[in-house]
Amino acid sequence: MSSTYLVHRHPGQSFLYRSIIPRDLQPLLGQKQFQLSLCCGILSHAKLISQQLYHHTQKIYAQIRHNSDQLELTLQQIKHRLRIELDKLNQPFSVPTPSQPPEFPHHTTESKPKKATTTITLSELSSRFLRAKTEAGYPLKTVNGYQDTHKLLLEVIGNLPLDSISHQQARDFIQVLKRLPVNRSKSYANWSIKELLKYEHQQLLSPKTILKHTERISALFNWAINQGYTSQNVFRGKLEPIRKVENVEKHFTDQELNLILGDALKTESIEQNKPERYWVAMLSAYSGARLNEVCQLNVSDIQKT
Repeated sequence: MSSTYLVHRHPGQSFLYRSIIPRDLQPLLGQKQFQLSLCCGILSHAKLISQQLYHHTQKIYAQIRHNSDQLELTLQQIKHRLRIELDKLNQPFSVPTPSQPPEFPHHTTESKPKKATTTITLSELSSRFLRAKTEAGYPLKTVNGYQDTHKLLLEVIGNLPLDSISHQQARDFIQVLKRLPVNRSKSYANWSIKELLKYEHQQLLSPKTILKHTERISALFNWAINQGYTSQNVFRGKLEPIRKVENVEKHFTDQELNLILGDALKTESIEQNKPERYWVAMLSAYSGARLNEVCQLNVSDIQKT
């Protein structure tokens, strides 16, 4: 997938379609590029949709070139056309098909009338999502990772109807993740979430693991939006990105450099008959070469300039 027309700024958010406006049309449209939300957080779906939008956009550009005198489209009008096309592309994922048989054998005939898009439960969504990913050929390790995260979410907030899950519950889930210990399945196999939260654990889930859980949950709810099971992803944007702390390098002072590279270095290397200690240190200090590069040098490699 070309990075020129598929953008993903933050985990858990929808992909964006980006079009680079051709140079000859930039003065007419007043911009060099524009973006459009795909309303989709699943990479495989976003790729297909963005490819279709790309070809549709190129047709619009061609129409403008061939009819520049008669066809005067603004950038907003182009986006409007693309949104109409996007709605058509998303239609197979958002239109329910009640005439189809239930997906799972435990759904009885009596439960059919109740299977509305607003009443699907979290566990039902998880089952359908995992089944779809398995059928799509996702690796078993990836599917199992999704399943573990879904189980954790169910344990924290319960098996609720999708539309009843609130933003506050999503925020609470993130806070629970930040208080859970590492290696829970091994060290605390029989402990419930409530029992774990009663204690302050020394080793907690790493920010990377927490991010992975939130990305999986957002992927689940973005998929649910595409399938028409719900209208919003309440987990989107709930995890604040961890700000990277820049490591400030500590440099040697002039006094320390004189101590390291001073007369003592030369004297000790001569007395111990190990001249390499002196020359390796000096070459490293003044050439900027790597240590392994300096150590592989021969005397013939050194030239006076």
